[in-house]
Amino acid sequence: MGKQPTKGHDDDYFSKQWAELLEREKADAEEFRRKWLIWQKRNEGRLHYTPWLIIPAHQTDCGLRPLPSGTPYWASPFIGVNSPDPSGKPLAGAENQVVARVFNLGALTSAPTIVRFYWADPSVGLGAANAHQIGSIMIEVPPLSSQVIACPTPWIPTFLNNGHECLFVSADNAVLDPVTAPFEPWSDRHFGQRNVSVLPAVQQLFQLWLPASAARVIELRALALKVTVPQGLSLRRTPAETIDQVAQMMLAGLGGGRPVKERGGRQKISYRVERIAAERVIDGAKLLGETQPSRARINRGEAELQQAGHALGEVVLQAAAEPDLAQLCQISLRGTDLAVNEFILLSLSGLAGQIVEGGYLLTLANPKWFEPDQFVLAAARGSEMSKQEKKRPSGDLRDLVIAHNPQANATYEIVSKLAGQLPIRSAKELGRGVPLGDQVIPQELIAQLGDGLFPIESEEDLVIKVSAMLRTFASEGEAHRPILSSGAARLLDTLHAFGGKPPIQALIGRGKPIFPVKPEGEEK
Repeated sequence: MGKQPTKGHDDDYFSKQWAELLEREKADAEEFRRKWLIWQKRNEGRLHYTPWLIIPAHQTDCGLRPLPSGTPYWASPFIGVNSPDPSGKPLAGAENQVVARVFNLGALTSAPTIVRFYWADPSVGLGAANAHQIGSIMIEVPPLSSQVIACPTPWIPTFLNNGHECLFVSADNAVLDPVTAPFEPWSDRHFGQRNVSVLPAVQQLFQLWLPASAARVIELRALALKVTVPQGLSLRRTPAETIDQVAQMMLAGLGGGRPVKERGGRQKISYRVERIAAERVIDGAKLLGETQPSRARINRGEAELQQAGHALGEVVLQAAAEPDLAQLCQISLRGTDLAVNEFILLSLSGLAGQIVEGGYLLTLANPKWFEPDQFVLAAARGSEMSKQEKKRPSGDLRDLVIAHNPQANATYEIVSKLAGQLPIRSAKELGRGVPLGDQVIPQELIAQLGDGLFPIESEEDLVIKVSAMLRTFASEGEAHRPILSSGAARLLDTLHAFGGKPPIQALIGRGKPIFPVKPEGEEK
């Protein structure tokens, strides 16, 4: 193209123009900085609105961190599991679903928010090195509200721990409200932790890890509390959720015989709490000699030493601490004779150098709670478990209960048809699927429950697993529409629109909806 014309200007002219341009840009930048400082000074008293994400450590937790010394941050009531087991306990080897309630107490919508779910081996001291991610999901949490979030990836607990793993959940808005101390719930409100198990009060072994520590000695302490609930408990979806109310009442600080007013001005005790010797529950504790690589945790959230005295219970095990190794410990639990309205809370704490490294909470209950027919009986009556329910009902009463309980009714109908096919080793042996009235639960849908459902060897095994299957479908809700008739599905949509959210088993009675709905094609 040749040399471009310069209209007679030499290089000095262009150098001068370039210098003037730089001076103007510098002056503009200085003017912007001056105006910004003036605006900042005028508005420094104004409020700045942000989200305030939190997974509470207990019922009254508003997110102030660090938590007070001695707070059991490892038992969040807002983390749970939807289990295929009828008792509600996580089922080893099967697909379970971890759920959590995430709160936003701020004045601004938290979006995007990523919620992550983790599991770890049972321990009285956990950190990032122990956690295994299950899955994650992106959500949006409006201000001054909460959302129940289900992990999109199934969690399959290991047989080694029998489903007693610990759970972590985090809620992170990287822009407006980020995580500040990963895997430290006592220091960061964005993380919640749940080291809680509900067990029958029978002789059994329980294993957990003692964490790595820079201290010379690590202690395992146990505090045993016997709780009597005269008024009974509000029935929840599963026995485990119902029994868990006892632990949450204690953790919320409502224990010690809180008086409740009755009609006429009288007062009675809502529940009674008695401290008992740990040796009445624990037969012994020992190290198994097994270790795994770990690292000592830095307690950034602890402003002072924990009070490691009477309140943390009795020392059940002392061991030399290892800075780079976690040590496996085995606790032998005794069988304990408990009435149906009596429970034992066993709080296990790990201490290293007078610092509480973490803890684990066991709630022990009468084995009757874990018998499906007993719990269904109480649920059908809409009442609490009582001492009278330790007795088996008569055959006529049992048939009456089944007839008036939709899920029990559906369970009885299915097992009656499948009992002649035992043993059942896979979903393929069910042909088209499981019959329920004039409907069929498709084989493909049953196969999604995982290998933990099969094989089915005995009638008792059949009853337990069919009940678990229906309970799983009920908890999944809309995701498993094929088990509903089209009329029941429309009714479910209508009820959801009005704010109600009944379980699916309320819509099943002998395979048909128990509410009156018009057939497809008819005008409403």
